[in-house]
Amino acid sequence: MEVRIFKVWVTVLFYPINRINAPIFIMMLTIMHRLVKGVTRKFNLPPPISPMKWLVLIMFLSLIAFLIELSSGDTGTAATPISVGNHTYSVEIADAFGERQTGLMHRQSLPEGQGMLFIFPDEDYHSFWMKDTPIPLDIIFVSSDFRVVDVTSLEPCAAACEPYTPKEKAMFVLEVNKDSGIKEGEAVFINWQ
Repeated sequence: MEVRIFKVWVTVLFYPINRINAPIFIMMLTIMHRLVKGVTRKFNLPPPISPMKWLVLIMFLSLIAFLIELSSGDTGTAATPISVGNHTYSVEIADAFGERQTGLMHRQSLPEGQGMLFIFPDEDYHSFWMKDTPIPLDIIFVSSDFRVVDVTSLEPCAAACEPYTPKEKAMFVLEVNKDSGIKEGEAVFINWQ
């Protein structure tokens, strides 16, 4: 959680060139300047730092934060090894709502031996569909006791996509390239690093 907050802070502050972040960045500078100006008037403090000095200070701190993040080597798509029966994959983890919602959408390819593991907060009938996913996939539903409870192969679709709901409740869902050979009942081992 702290890493995600840190990444958002770095993105918003260090990349003001980005069209989406520029208004947020300017708004934050304006709010900070007005806040400091108001506090100094109310308590008869010396004049606040000029807006240009605030900008330089924020950019300097953001540069340091960016360099720290860069040196951590975290690419955001860390691979987690997972074994299903006699198959082994290196998967991206999708455990946040937004990550689960996006999944493998708009990806043009998925290298062999790779996939995405969706982790849900509870075991339930989690439906999946192939909206804007241009690659055929096997969707493997895994229970909380790490057993494959359902496997389906889905083809790409662009407009009217039908969701697929598993036969049994699942807490994890693995997406890999179609024709994986994974079968119901196989044991799943996730190497949490």
